[in-house]
Amino acid sequence: MVSPRKLRMAVATALFFCAASAPAVLLPPSDDATTSALKPAKNAGRTGTLQTGSKLRAWLKFDLGQIPPGISGAQISRVILRLYPSVLSTDSSFHISLAAGDWTQETLTEANAPSVLEPELIAVPLPKGMKGAFINLDVTEIVKGWLEAPATNHGFVLSAPAGAATIGFDSKENSAGGHYPQLDVALKPLQGVQGPQGERGPQGDTGPAGLKGDKGDMGLPGIQGESGVQGNPGPVGPIGLTGAPGTDGTDFVYGDGSAGAFVAPNDSMLDVSNPQFTDFTVPTGATLRVPSGMSIRCRGKFINAGTLLVEAAGSYSIQTKESERGIARTSASYSVSTIGYSVPADLAIYSHGEARTLAEIKTLFSFPTYFGGSGGPSSSPFSWARGDVARGGGSLRVISRDVLINSGSIFANGETGVSALVSDSSVPPLNQYTSQSMGGGGGGGVLLASNMAIHSTGLISAAGGAGGAGILYFVNTNKIIKQSSGGGGGGLIRLLAPTVTADGTLSVLPGNNGVIASDEQTLYLGSAGGASVGAGGEVTITKSKELFSTTSKPAGPGLLLIDRCNPAALLLH
Repeated sequence: MVSPRKLRMAVATALFFCAASAPAVLLPPSDDATTSALKPAKNAGRTGTLQTGSKLRAWLKFDLGQIPPGISGAQISRVILRLYPSVLSTDSSFHISLAAGDWTQETLTEANAPSVLEPELIAVPLPKGMKGAFINLDVTEIVKGWLEAPATNHGFVLSAPAGAATIGFDSKENSAGGHYPQLDVALKPLQGVQGPQGERGPQGDTGPAGLKGDKGDMGLPGIQGESGVQGNPGPVGPIGLTGAPGTDGTDFVYGDGSAGAFVAPNDSMLDVSNPQFTDFTVPTGATLRVPSGMSIRCRGKFINAGTLLVEAAGSYSIQTKESERGIARTSASYSVSTIGYSVPADLAIYSHGEARTLAEIKTLFSFPTYFGGSGGPSSSPFSWARGDVARGGGSLRVISRDVLINSGSIFANGETGVSALVSDSSVPPLNQYTSQSMGGGGGGGVLLASNMAIHSTGLISAAGGAGGAGILYFVNTNKIIKQSSGGGGGGLIRLLAPTVTADGTLSVLPGNNGVIASDEQTLYLGSAGGASVGAGGEVTITKSKELFSTTSKPAGPGLLLIDRCNPAALLLH
């Protein structure tokens, strides 16, 4: 068996940058299934979702025979297990263990399941904001062990710690496309065989040393002469060369280091009034939350090997019907059905950001506190929502005089819009309550700058939040309202340094619009997603005579900017 070890987790979405010299093999599962202690005889090997919960376990197995023949564990560079959580209503966690015996998805049940070894990783954290985004788990040493002893490869088992909320991961049978579990195997580059060392030639003969001459006698001192007459002053000499120019003051952008060195404790908030450090470190396994609008300055190195969570920002005022506005390349407009109900026109402004041209965004080096715009509130023909909207992603700047290394994860994502099923049996009388279906928040902004070099092998994400899809059912009147809200636009990631290597994941993806089923007997309403560098998504449903029609405008992607230059002068503006 493979001994317990720590696994490094990084969440990913869609863009991966890999070194061209390291070939990789991407393996789909050969078998995956869910077993339930409540139904021990049931086989669930053909479902679209793998589940973990208080009575649920998910099983995954990969056929390593798809790796090229002759590859041994020593030739493996790294192996990443990718999982896509599509069901996640609140913060949760899960265990990773190894199966001790063989099984197949066509026959596996809880009753006949093989035993499970001690967990390889205990309580992997999974914040609810990671719904709809890939997570990456480093399983390099486990797969190397399987390659050396193929008979021990019985796959992974995902289970829930006590009290953890249910998580659903897309299975290989899921038709959503591209979200199935994956095993990404990177191979080390092949090298030629070193030739034999040539023979050393014979040493030449040493020549004879020359003869040393005799030292001569010291002569007698001469007679001192008389002092001469003082001469006239000479002419003034030419003006000397101009000295080298002094510092231009750009060095102060890296701070004075007066806060000293900082090492982040696990699960903490960076709450400082003087963010000027010598060195700044987030260790492996640590999670550090950062308020939106923070600028971290380092006289030395900045190293993130854990998780940096930038707080979302912005809110929505029911009284003024306005939300905080972030940076936006274009503004999303409000969308709602027109089925005999009037909608206040002033609600069309809530999801806008401050419109900026692409050229203006490219000259943006100082980020506002509210970067991504908030998503739109839910609506109904009876009243407007009183719940919280999905806030836009926050902003973060890191400015380092020495190297800046990110091998962990940095998140500045917009929040996911609320999706809820509401029944009038639990709310006030008709005309006094609303359904909850919020637009997703716009993606945030992340700027990383270094006077020397940036090396990012981990994840940086400023993605938009997904839109909500809510259902409100009136029991007494047998009436249904369905809501599909727009996703938030993608945010901005900006890297500034003389040398930039980004072999990890940089994600500025937009959030998806909420998805609901079509029904001609249903009233539809929708709200727009928050704008960011990418536009917020919209869903418009109208009625002409007795026919309903739906128009969906997806949210736009954000912007990734990499400038290989000395950033000091740019950051002065």
